[in-house]
Amino acid sequence: MPETDASREILGWTRRIIDLCGPRPAGSEACLASARLIAEGLREHCDKVEVQEFSCRPWAFIGFLAGSAAISTAAAALLFLGHPHAALAVFLAVAFLSIVQFGFYVEVVDRLFPLRPCANVVASIEPPGPVKRQIIVSGHHDTAYEFRYLRLSPYLYLALGAWQQIAVYAAPLVLAGLLVAQWLGAVVLSANLLRGLALLVGVPALLYATTYFTRRSVPGAGDNLVSSGIALHVAKVFRERLEVDPEALAGARLILVSFDAEESGLRGSRAFVKRNLAQLKSLPTAMLNLESFYKLKDLCVLVSDLNGFCKLSQRLADLWIDEGKAEGLKVKTKRLSFGLGATDAAELAKVGVEAATLLGVPMSPIGAGRIVYHTRDDLPENLEPEVIDAAARLTLRMVDRLSREPVPALQRANVEAPAMGGAEERSRLSATESA
Repeated sequence: MPETDASREILGWTRRIIDLCGPRPAGSEACLASARLIAEGLREHCDKVEVQEFSCRPWAFIGFLAGSAAISTAAAALLFLGHPHAALAVFLAVAFLSIVQFGFYVEVVDRLFPLRPCANVVASIEPPGPVKRQIIVSGHHDTAYEFRYLRLSPYLYLALGAWQQIAVYAAPLVLAGLLVAQWLGAVVLSANLLRGLALLVGVPALLYATTYFTRRSVPGAGDNLVSSGIALHVAKVFRERLEVDPEALAGARLILVSFDAEESGLRGSRAFVKRNLAQLKSLPTAMLNLESFYKLKDLCVLVSDLNGFCKLSQRLADLWIDEGKAEGLKVKTKRLSFGLGATDAAELAKVGVEAATLLGVPMSPIGAGRIVYHTRDDLPENLEPEVIDAAARLTLRMVDRLSREPVPALQRANVEAPAMGGAEERSRLSATESA
């Protein structure tokens, strides 16, 4: 499929932001600058636009992963030197913190890392008359730090990552089993046995801690600036439709969000939920989250999130599949299993918002061809225009379909709810931006 007007517009906008701001790790001036540019673009089409500032500790997420590997290396050293009980205590602590901090994205060790300013961009298009429902279209503008091994070899990336994860969770179980067996007299823990186990755990942990990640942030075109571009495109299209047909949104408030700090453990969407919870619960709300688009063949919708611990909306997934069929596109459903991370949809789903994530990235890099995700090659020219066009068309169809759904009887009496942030906050931010 040749490049369409929509994909050309979205990819051109993505290139412009990257040229102006470069890589955008959360907490950096480049990321804040990109938020301001996104807000500037949305102001052309939206009734209300806010740059919602918040503070978080962006390095806590990746820093913890590298730090836990370093602590595992120290535990392996204790084991190598003949201190199995001390090593077991450290291994257990690392495994527990890994499950809580990375598995559930709980902010356990965040206070060990520096606080940085971040910013979500929140805009809305209001329908004429009472608001009956809200539809959120979202992406994120911050970028990840490069996965060195993913760029070198997907096999090496998977092998080292899997080896490290197995070591983190299996080492305490194996060592505890050996100590119990020794206490029962069933085995003798020789120095060679302890050293062998130490090397099996310590080598991948050391490599993971020192070489797996770099401090170089990637351009992040496909993950995930292009999704913020799609949200901007949706705003433009519906503004144009409203000028012709005032009932184009059928009483739905369209909310466009570009999150910050997604790559830092969903800190941006978490801040968004905390700040706007009352508004999210005031009306029936659906979230169409957009995340990472590279190839059309990988187009899918997530029905689980947060390492598999959070359910997303099966109903929205089915609707996305139906709209895909209407466009001649095959949209599959996928689940995020443990180790695959999370998307911003998880934070809204946890508070009861109906949410699902559309994406176009392989779940495994094996057999996927050239990998640009989380590498310095994540540039607009390395994304398939077909998948960008498909994501934009499907999102427009989903907004149109959801806006025209019957409103539940209990919600029909609702009057128009206030926009995100409130008048006082909008006034403060406007004054700040003017200054």
